[in-house]
Amino acid sequence: SVGCCPGRNRACILDISADDFERVLEHLQRTGWTQTHRYWGVDAGIDHDGIKLQRQGARLTCVWDPFDQWRIAGPGQEIEALASALGLAAVAEGRWGRGRQGPKDAP
Repeated sequence: SVGCCPGRNRACILDISADDFERVLEHLQRTGWTQTHRYWGVDAGIDHDGIKLQRQGARLTCVWDPFDQWRIAGPGQEIEALASALGLAAVAEGRWGRGRQGPKDAP
């Protein structure tokens, strides 16, 4: 599974609803981000989904599951700028934020 904020100088935006994610994705595409990968597994959109984007050498990873909704991870500066532009909250903490390790730990 893809961690939310692995490594230094990384951040993430958590708990993005499907409607908000569509708005985020449109904004990213308008600002020069290119989709480089889409998860097309048999469970895409049911149990898991994912998109990877790239712009000028920077990469964003977008992951969805039914417990945590969409979350976006990437370089801290890019995530902070995205969050600020769209009125979202960015965090720079552990793998999935708030101490969770992933969907298996959902209540």
